[in-house]
Amino acid sequence: MRVAAAPGNGFALVTFSTPVDTGNSPTVSYTVTSSTGKAVSISAADFAKYSFVRVPDLPNGRDVTFTVRAVNATGTSEPSLPSFPIEPSARQVQPPPPPVHVAALPGDHGEVSIHFQSPGIDHAEMDPSPITSYVVSAEPGGARFVLSGRNILTLQDGKHTTFKVISGLKPGTYTFKVAAVNEAGPGAPADTGAVTIR
Repeated sequence: MRVAAAPGNGFALVTFSTPVDTGNSPTVSYTVTSSTGKAVSISAADFAKYSFVRVPDLPNGRDVTFTVRAVNATGTSEPSLPSFPIEPSARQVQPPPPPVHVAALPGDHGEVSIHFQSPGIDHAEMDPSPITSYVVSAEPGGARFVLSGRNILTLQDGKHTTFKVISGLKPGTYTFKVAAVNEAGPGAPADTGAVTIR
């Protein structure tokens, strides 16, 4: 398993590639352990949904690495190779900028696909919290849809397009807003403009 981490204020967000060989028994959970000894477990189902683990209670100003063990019915795996070190710090996290190239493409039978790219802005000097999800809201009606998972975490360079198909909409004219979410919360949304659903 390959392990990567992003620092926060006294915590880290850790993601990893899941094992290919599970020993003929499905993985039921993962345990992430920091070099300080802090360990956090997550079920395989939750990791498939969110694709990251939040590890709290880490010291600021000190390098920390992380390893991961997989757990199935036969036992616990050996630990992965450690991640590259990261350094938590007492920085103030700002909400992310709006996504770019946002568009809504109507389909048939009350469906619409929402397309967008991550902000893709280089805030290296600010060491920003990574985007962990996007919130899509529909007006009128106020329906909200959350996008999370591995693609959200790994495609943050602004060069790849993410899309979500929304179904069950009644015929009419809608506007969709897309906001990126990080540790500070949702940022300002980007607007698709009006689109007619038939």
